[in-house]
Amino acid sequence: MGESMDSKRISDTRRRILDAAFGVFAEKGYHAATMDEIAERAGVSKAAVYLYHPSKQALFTTILQGRLEQFRVLIDGAGLTTPGGRAADLRRIAEEVVARALAPIKEDRQAVPLYLEYLTAALRGDAEAGAGLRQLYGELRRRARELLADLQQRGLIRDSVDPGAAGAAVIAVFEGLALQALLDPEALPFRRLVRLLSDLIIDWLVPEE
Repeated sequence: MGESMDSKRISDTRRRILDAAFGVFAEKGYHAATMDEIAERAGVSKAAVYLYHPSKQALFTTILQGRLEQFRVLIDGAGLTTPGGRAADLRRIAEEVVARALAPIKEDRQAVPLYLEYLTAALRGDAEAGAGLRQLYGELRRRARELLADLQQRGLIRDSVDPGAAGAAVIAVFEGLALQALLDPEALPFRRLVRLLSDLIIDWLVPEE
């Protein structure tokens, strides 16, 4: 009983720290946010924050990894990893995956400018930010490559497609169109964006009949 209560307390503390960190990062930006502010908002000592996360970059990377895991669960739930399937099903699969992937971006707009600030820091030479994003993009590319390779083995996409390169390209197109939709939702409404991304993927990858 005591161990169970301790585990719950630790889990609750970690969750409070992550929730507080996301709020502070979203409000202040990555560079302006401090571990002191995060600790105060979480209701814990700064030492407790460092106990779970050795640096601000590590804390931010944990938050991004959490978003990535949510993305993975959404994609896995779309049926891409189930065996079998016909070419006619690819549009349904593509539209479902795109809709599921876009939903968190649409609903959690605070995360987008925060991510872009972190990306800017990495491009300007911030070693910690660069390492964190390389890890995250590496995981995204790996998952995309595995999903496309699975579809290729099932005959749903062309044999000539390189799953690794195609996965990286799909991620880039997805990010670019998603950002445009956030900046100008009237020009790119959610439903239109889902269809546009699905059409691009299908027209590029599907074998000619």
